[in-house]
Amino acid sequence: MISRRGWIFFCLLLILLFSFSGLQAQDFNGGSLFDHDFSGSRGSPSNTPPDFSEETVPDPDRQATPDATNAEPATNFPLEQRFLKKSVEVPPAPPRQILEAGDIRDPFFLIRGYREDARDALEPGVTIDGIRFNSYQDSDESVLRFYQDSNFSIEDVFGKIRVDNRDEGCQFCHHGIEEISQRHKLECTDCHGGNAGTRNRLRAHKNMAVNPSAPEHAARYCGKCHADQVAWMEQSLMATASGIIDQTRHAWGHASLKENLKEKPEEKKTGSENSVQEKPTEETEEQEAPATLIHDQVQEFLDKKCLRCHLGSEAPRRAGDFRATGCAACHMIYTNDGTTLTRDRAVQRSIKGRQEIRTRFLRKEAENSIEKKRAYPVVHQFTVAVPSVQCEHCHQNNGVGNEFEGLFALPARSRDSHQRTTGDDPVLHGRHYEFLVPDIHRERGMHCIDCHSAKEMKSQTGTSPRESLHDTVTIRCEDCHGTPDKGPTGRKLAPSNPADSQLVKWAKLNPNLTRKLRGNETILITEAGHPLPHVFIRKNKWELVSKVTGKRQKIPLLKEMASQPVAHRVGQHLEKVECHACHARWSASEWGLHAIKEKDFNPAKWNPWNFFDPVLNHLKQSREGNPQSDATRSLLWPTVKGNRDGLTGEWSPDVWINLLARSDWSKMILGKNKRGKVTVLKPRHQYFVSDPAPSDDSPPSSARVPANADGQPALVLTPHAPHTIRPTARTCEACHGNPEAVGLGADYLQAVDKGAEFFRKWKEDGTLPDNFQLSQSLAKDGIPLQTVFPKPARALNLEEAQRLLHPSKAYEVSRYLDLKEKNLDTLLGRKSFPYDRLHELKKRKYGEPSRPEDFYYNKDTHRFETHLPQGGSPYDFE
Repeated sequence: MISRRGWIFFCLLLILLFSFSGLQAQDFNGGSLFDHDFSGSRGSPSNTPPDFSEETVPDPDRQATPDATNAEPATNFPLEQRFLKKSVEVPPAPPRQILEAGDIRDPFFLIRGYREDARDALEPGVTIDGIRFNSYQDSDESVLRFYQDSNFSIEDVFGKIRVDNRDEGCQFCHHGIEEISQRHKLECTDCHGGNAGTRNRLRAHKNMAVNPSAPEHAARYCGKCHADQVAWMEQSLMATASGIIDQTRHAWGHASLKENLKEKPEEKKTGSENSVQEKPTEETEEQEAPATLIHDQVQEFLDKKCLRCHLGSEAPRRAGDFRATGCAACHMIYTNDGTTLTRDRAVQRSIKGRQEIRTRFLRKEAENSIEKKRAYPVVHQFTVAVPSVQCEHCHQNNGVGNEFEGLFALPARSRDSHQRTTGDDPVLHGRHYEFLVPDIHRERGMHCIDCHSAKEMKSQTGTSPRESLHDTVTIRCEDCHGTPDKGPTGRKLAPSNPADSQLVKWAKLNPNLTRKLRGNETILITEAGHPLPHVFIRKNKWELVSKVTGKRQKIPLLKEMASQPVAHRVGQHLEKVECHACHARWSASEWGLHAIKEKDFNPAKWNPWNFFDPVLNHLKQSREGNPQSDATRSLLWPTVKGNRDGLTGEWSPDVWINLLARSDWSKMILGKNKRGKVTVLKPRHQYFVSDPAPSDDSPPSSARVPANADGQPALVLTPHAPHTIRPTARTCEACHGNPEAVGLGADYLQAVDKGAEFFRKWKEDGTLPDNFQLSQSLAKDGIPLQTVFPKPARALNLEEAQRLLHPSKAYEVSRYLDLKEKNLDTLLGRKSFPYDRLHELKKRKYGEPSRPEDFYYNKDTHRFETHLPQGGSPYDFE
């Protein structure tokens, strides 16, 4: 029995214990002990969006609250004390509000992940119209960190890496080199050739192929075991670039490449996209490859400007462009800055003492990308877990790769007419970028190959001469997300089926799928019939396992939404409109490509321009160092080969200079794609060609718009699927009631009313009438003004355009329901908005703001101008 005194002592002890726990709980700002995060971390996890939006950003006129900017680190509390108050019911955590980067005025969504608290980096400001915005105090450093981040981990991409630490044969110099693959137990000479029986460098490297997967070597080396794969690679659109070639040739009024070769069989193209040497020659990688190219004007333009990214050509040696050729262009991984982690002793010696990696991103370093030393892959190992950064070494230039990352490339401009740039500014692919919102799939940690299969990327050239790379892409949004009535299509794998067993075997070559696939799952089958073994049903839910990270992603299905958005309840939207036409937040568009050919490149004239073309930058530096040199020659990119110290290839007289009249991301023109659905049209390109004078006595020709093979102006639009998808769709007014979206041009600028007069002016002198807008694809009388490739894709016709311009009663009802669903229905009753009143006051004080207009390059003034030069049209370069 316990005495009375003992009971009193025990009760006092309990009181003290509870008092102690209550004092400690005050360290959590009045919160319960059970609300504390016992992990010891500060703030929200790095992969969780910061808990603020445009509305909750601290007002710059008020003092920041302590919990917003001066939060103290949470106290670590012993884990065992979580169970002191077992009788207290732990309240459930409130649901976290999911913020969409596209819904707040903060474009650096991914950069914010580098901060524990993003608000530490923000510097709030206010425009003259009272709109709050956020800028970054160290923007150059933030941009540099973003460019350096390759967004993959070594373990995820390569799995287990094995090194060869022998000191015999090739390993005497290359001690520590990584095995090329766990499934390729081969000696170095089996793939690279050479002589492993000598330690003399020259004799050891004789008849050696530095890259045995390059197009000229692949059949001899890789083809011994992978003949089918080599054949796919050689015939793919990424290797032949036939889609880009034939589309450009058609736009300029030339026959397709196949037809041209049939007419001129003696002019056989060698040393470019698809050539294969039967026997490697001595020091193949150190020599220039001979080439006999088709010498018509458009092919010269392609060879000098456009064919830098096909699999047979070496890339410029600058940040963002480092890669190999052939099979290795995809499967041998390079970082944006060319960093290598190899233990190869010879490679480490060769890179010892080189410049700091971060300086490779500076503009002054990127401008000299022809004579730079080579970079090395991350490790000497192939992988099928190809991260997006590898795809973006080619797929940039304001294409889907830039869009996926949230990067919008600025066009080349003279420094005195554009924002001033310096040699110390960070650039990627030689270009300056604006940061916009990235694709939601990128934000969730997915990579290109999580959607695009090898069957798409290695698809052979189609039978149509106008087929483009996008025609081989078959994946659709509906394949994974389904429709409001139907989910994805699945198929149960049968281990006894040899085809299914082979499919699983191939999938398990990826280190991130080896332990994720059992071989009896129900996998996803796309509408085109392609199996996606990394997308399957797990616990009655569709999941995607990333091929690059191994991370599981639960796929949201439309049919499982609690309530369908109003836009989904409009039947014609789902039947006649592509998903990305509404859910693409922005699209990079480049309007008016002025292709200027010069016989004499004058560096004094072009020096102020911030070109990203590696050859133009090379010519500027060459002529500045030696003004008397004959440097007006351009590289033919299909002939370019790389050696240790630079790029070599065939140089050809004359220089092509590409200048874009305008580039923007907010204007999206609508049209119909090959499926007959409404889609976004992208300008690729609107050609204004300026030839040099045929003789010294004659003036140069004015910038003409050539006729394409169909007798139409070479103003080309193509169906485009912007890789800027966000769950929150754009507003209804982005399409309905928007004359520019339907192709009739902006209502605040002049526009073509009569298509017949437009074509008459063009046929007379090759120029366009003054009232033509670059974003106008349809005259007001219904005559199409621009060409959409490939057929049967087209611009909207006049009836479709008028239907969008004049909303029906059904649209008004849908619009009302949409606003009411978003709790914005009070906007319908307002006749004046606070922003409108404030803007009117500012306009009275400062005047009407300037409106954007089309720019045209004037060769006389060497400037882009928004007005017509006196005495001629904006296209006169005389």
